[in-house]
Amino acid sequence: MPNMRQVRKRKTRKWTQEAMAQALLEVKAGRLFLRQAAQQFGVPKSSLSDRVSGRVSSDCVYGQRTLILPVTGFH
Repeated sequence: MPNMRQVRKRKTRKWTQEAMAQALLEVKAGRLFLRQAAQQFGVPKSSLSDRVSGRVSSDCVYGQRTLILPVTGFH
């Protein structure tokens, strides 16, 4: 039986913010339907739909925020 750590792989986003913005622009302008834009620009249809409906802001970036801690104790 394979180890579960070997079987599970993290899903990584394979689309860019620029592609999502362009797809969103085309849908809002009425030049493409949602499904067509998602396919043409290589973005997930559900993510594009969330942005078109306003459920998610169009400039939203997912992922963990960078945590910067102040360095203390070094002189």
